Amino acid sequence: REQLRQVEDQKTRFLQQVSHDLKTPLAALREGADLLVDGSVGSLSVAQQEVAQILQHNSVRLQRQIEGLLQFSALQAQATSVVMSLTPLRPLVKKVLAAQQLPLLSKNISIELACPNLIVETDAEKLRVILDNLLSNAIRYAPQRSVVKLTLAQQEATLLLDVLDEGPGIAPEERKRIFERFYHGSASAEQRVKSSGLGLAIVAEFVRALRGSIVVLENQPGAHFRVSLPILHWSQER
Repeated sequence: REQLRQVEDQKTRFLQQVSHDLKTPLAALREGADLLVDGSVGSLSVAQQEVAQILQHNSVRLQRQIEGLLQFSALQAQATSVVMSLTPLRPLVKKVLAAQQLPLLSKNISIELACPNLIVETDAEKLRVILDNLLSNAIRYAPQRSVVKLTLAQQEATLLLDVLDEGPGIAPEERKRIFERFYHGSASAEQRVKSSGLGLAIVAEFVRALRGSIVVLENQPGAHFRVSLPILHWSQER
């Protein structure tokens, strides 16, 4: 186990170093592509403009992937430390929903929310990231003018967190792989959804850190994620 941990640490440090080293030359490449597209260095022919736009598009895409790698490395390091505190659920959920208002409005998506008036002992920041990433994933795949359901419920000493959308869903053969880093399912290709492929991997890391579990359940149409987290202490919020 110790050897596996050391290998994982080395891999994380390598990813951080490579990602950091790529940021500066990539920024220069993107700025150069922007100058070409804007015509700041002279006019281009139609064919040259197309090439410049391809360079610009792919440099932006690569920059996002590198930023995602750096974020994942930082969050993965956080997964090893758990900071427990008494956390009111409703204010936390409200904070997550506020952060998602723009994508919700842009697709005219409604949220169907159910959340108990509970205070639970958990790592508030990890729970926030779990909620935020699952909700962001649901919005990304949900069709225009659809409903995303977000439900939190207590079941004895377990906190259940369910996120359901009305998108294309997840094929049964892909359900185990979607929590792998950089994995993109068939729905991503079919809908041309832009994603780093790290959001669900981060969710899985944090769920494990909180000694919980995450599964994909049947849902027609759409995807249904369920997170189960143990809670040792809880109380009703006054």
